[in-house]
Amino acid sequence: MDFNQLIYQVGFLIMAFGYLLIALAGPGFLGGLFVYTTGYRFVDIMMWALCAYLIKQRGLSANWVFSLTTCFLLLGQIAGALVGNAMIAALPAVSLGAGELATVMVFVLLASSLVMSDRKNLRTGWGMVRPGDFNEAPSSFDAGCDLVCGRYDLTTREREVFALLAHGLNRASICDELTLSKETVKTHVRNIYRKLGVHSQQDVVFLVAAEQQTLGGDETDADEEGYDFCGSRL
Repeated sequence: MDFNQLIYQVGFLIMAFGYLLIALAGPGFLGGLFVYTTGYRFVDIMMWALCAYLIKQRGLSANWVFSLTTCFLLLGQIAGALVGNAMIAALPAVSLGAGELATVMVFVLLASSLVMSDRKNLRTGWGMVRPGDFNEAPSSFDAGCDLVCGRYDLTTREREVFALLAHGLNRASICDELTLSKETVKTHVRNIYRKLGVHSQQDVVFLVAAEQQTLGGDETDADEEGYDFCGSRL
């Protein structure tokens, strides 16, 4: 799972479930507090893992990464405390208790999870980064392939075929590489073209190259990795 999923779709949901238990069983229920704290620490650990990735793979300064992350985490806690106190002060007649605030937090966390895990975050978020990706950073061309696959909802097998198409392999080579029949590969290629709205393998490479440029990649990388066609139109 990538960092978007781990933080927003796992950590946030665990915290929301903990608040739900508090809202249902009351603030004295230690199980709700335990679940909420587990979710919060999970998100905390994922943030530090993300910091380690940025330092190792992107060459960012460790001092800046850790100091900024710590600063924003603390600011978030302070902002949350201030907002909570402001809500209680602004609505004295309602007399919000711990259970009511926990109910509010359930909806806040679920809404935040939906917004932050949106597919648009594949560009600006961490949808392409996984905690185990520490051995070798993906090239900008491969990153462009991942963006295209995620944007057009390609299946797992279609992603494999798409990657080989983008790197210039013809249909026969794809059959050998993935151990698939010609008809199966033909079907996958047709589905990929339909989803992407393209008509040739060259269009596939151009599409990836365009995504690569948005990521700051060099066009020469695309020339080297994606334009080595085997001479046939798929």
